[in-house]
Amino acid sequence: MKLSNLKIGQQLGIGYGLLLCILAIVALLGINGMHKSNEALHHVVDVNIVKINHLEDMASSVHIVSRVIRTIALLPDDSMSQEQHKKIDEARAQYNKAYSELEKMPMDDAGKSFMHKIKEDQQAARTQNDKFVELVKTDKDAAIKFLLKDVIPLNAKWQDALHEFVVLQESKNAQDEVKAKEAYQASMTFMIIATVVAILIGMTIAWSSARAITTPLKKAIQVAQNVAEGDLTSQIEVLGKNEAGQLMQALKQMNDSLAHLVGKVRQGTETISTASTEIATGNMDLSSRTESQAGALEETASSMEELTATVKQNADNAHQANQLAISASEVAIQGGAVVAQVVSTMGDINTSSKKIVDIISVIDGIAFQTNILALNAAVEAARAGEQGRGFAVVASEVRNLAQRSASAAKEIKILINDSVEKVEQGSRLVDEAGTTMDKVVSSISNVTGIMSEITAASAEQTSGIEQINTAVSQMDEVTQQNAALVEEAAAAASSLQEQAVSLANLVQQFKIESTNPPQVTQVRKARPETVSKAPSAGIKKIQRAVARAAPAPKLATTNEGTWEEF
Repeated sequence: MKLSNLKIGQQLGIGYGLLLCILAIVALLGINGMHKSNEALHHVVDVNIVKINHLEDMASSVHIVSRVIRTIALLPDDSMSQEQHKKIDEARAQYNKAYSELEKMPMDDAGKSFMHKIKEDQQAARTQNDKFVELVKTDKDAAIKFLLKDVIPLNAKWQDALHEFVVLQESKNAQDEVKAKEAYQASMTFMIIATVVAILIGMTIAWSSARAITTPLKKAIQVAQNVAEGDLTSQIEVLGKNEAGQLMQALKQMNDSLAHLVGKVRQGTETISTASTEIATGNMDLSSRTESQAGALEETASSMEELTATVKQNADNAHQANQLAISASEVAIQGGAVVAQVVSTMGDINTSSKKIVDIISVIDGIAFQTNILALNAAVEAARAGEQGRGFAVVASEVRNLAQRSASAAKEIKILINDSVEKVEQGSRLVDEAGTTMDKVVSSISNVTGIMSEITAASAEQTSGIEQINTAVSQMDEVTQQNAALVEEAAAAASSLQEQAVSLANLVQQFKIESTNPPQVTQVRKARPETVSKAPSAGIKKIQRAVARAAPAPKLATTNEGTWEEF
C-alpha cells in the first residue's frame, strides 16, 4: 500500500508511530544486550569459578590421599599409621562433598564425559589404595612394590583427569569472558546504528509527509488558475487516495468534464454548420433526382407488366409439366405391378420344376429296384433249370425295360435340371427388373414432387410481382411528396447555419486539446451518378429503367460522421 493512498492524519500517525516503535526497539535491544552481558558474567562468576573451586578441592583431597599413602609406606609400625588413616578418611569426605556439589551443577557433554572419567579413575584408585593399606599391614615390602607399580600411577591418572577438567573450565571461563565483551560491544554498536537509522527515518518521514501535503496543493492551485483563464489542456496526475489525492481527482474530473463538454459543443457547432450547408446542396440534388426517379418509375411499371405475363406463362407450363409427371408416375407404378406378377409366376415355375425333379428321382429309384428284382428272378430261373427257362426270358426282358426306364429317367432329369437353372436365372433377372422398376417409380415420384414445388413457386412469383406493382405505385406517390419537402428543408437549413455560426463564436474562447483541429469542410456540389447494370438477362428492361434514374450522390464528410441523401 502506497503512503500517498493514506489520509493525511493516518500518514502523520504512522510517521510518529514508526518513530516511537524505533525508539522502543532501540531500548529493547539495549536492554537485551545488557541482559546477555550480565548472563555471561553471571555464568563466569557463579558457574565456571565455582566448578574450578570444587575441582581444586577434589584435586587437593586426591593429593592428600596420595601423600598419606606414601607416608604410611615409610612408617615403622602400625601404631603410628592410625592418624594417617584418619587423614585419608577426612580427605575422602572432603572429596565426596566437592564431587556431590560439582555433580549438581549444569554440565555440557564434555563436562559429563570428564565427570564419568573422574568417577572411574576414583573407583580404580580407591580400590588399589584400600588394597595397599591392607597389604602394608602384612607384607610391607610387597606393599611398597604394589605402591610403586599400581597405586601411584592410578593416583597420578586420577589427578591428571582432575587437572584436565580444571583446564577445560578455565578455557570455558575465558570464552565466556570474551562472549560477554563481544555482547557488550555488539549491543553498543547496534544501539548507535539504530539511533542513527531512527534519526534518518524520522527525517525521511517528516520530509515525505510535508511533500505529500504541499505538492498536490500547489498543483491544485495551478489547475484552478488555468481553468479560470479558460485553459482546459492541463494534464492532472492523481498520485494518491488521501485528501490531497481526492482533491486532485475532483479537479481532474471537473477539468475533463469541462473539456469534454466544450469539445462536444464545438464539434456540434462545426457539424451543424457543415450539415446545414450540405442540406442546402442536397436539396438541390434531391429536386433533380426526384424528376429522374418519376420517369424511372414509369418505365419500371411497364417492365413489371411484361414480367408478370412471363411469370404467368411459366406457371402454366409448370402446371402442364406437373400433370405429365403425374401420368408418368402412374404408368411406372403399373409397370412395377406387372413385373411383380412376372416375378411371382417365375417363382411358381421354379417350384414346379423342383417337384418334377423329385418325381424323376422316384422313377429312377423304381427302375433301379425293378432291375434288381429282374436280376434275382434270372438267378432263380437258372436254378430251376429247364422249368425256369421261360421265366428267365421274361426276367431278361423286364431287366432291359428297367434299364431303359432308368436311362430315360436320367435324361429327363438332366433336361429338368437345365430347365431349373434357366428358370432360376430368369427369376434373378426378373428380380433385378423389379428393383429397377421400383427405382424408376421412386425417381418419377421425386420428379412429380419437384414439379409440384415449381408450380407452387411460380404461383408465389405471380403474387409477388403483383405486390411489386403496388409498391411501385406507392413509390410514385412518395416521390411527389418529396418534392414539396425540399423547399421546406432549404429554409430550415439556412436558419440552422446562422445559429451554428453564433454558437461557434461563443465556444472559441475555451482552449482544449484536439488531435484533429477544427476546420471548415469544403462542400462539393452533388451530381447525379449512374447505376451500373447488373448482368442478369431475366430483367433487362427493369435494369434499363433503373439505370436512367440518378442515385443519391455522396456528400462531404465531417469529423463526426457522414450526411447522406434521404
